Amino acid sequence: PEGTSFNCCRIISDDISQVGMILYVDGSQELELSAGNIPEGGFKLPPLRGYKWQIKLYGNSKVSRITLATSMQELHGGE
Repeated sequence: PEGTSFNCCRIISDDISQVGMILYVDGSQELELSAGNIPEGGFKLPPLRGYKWQIKLYGNSKVSRITLATSMQELHGGE
């Protein structure tokens, strides 16, 4: 929906230290975490609202899942 706000992200990878990410909201780059700077488990995102959320990943490890959520509780709800 328009004006969605995601507060948290989790990226699951074979080796997260080898993965970097760039977050775009409505076409504007809002966050970049270089390889080695993405924490294992969930992490907080800056307070942003937008219609179109995109994540670009780069690096040398297979990524099996990317999850965006509105809270850390929601992010880890299935565990």
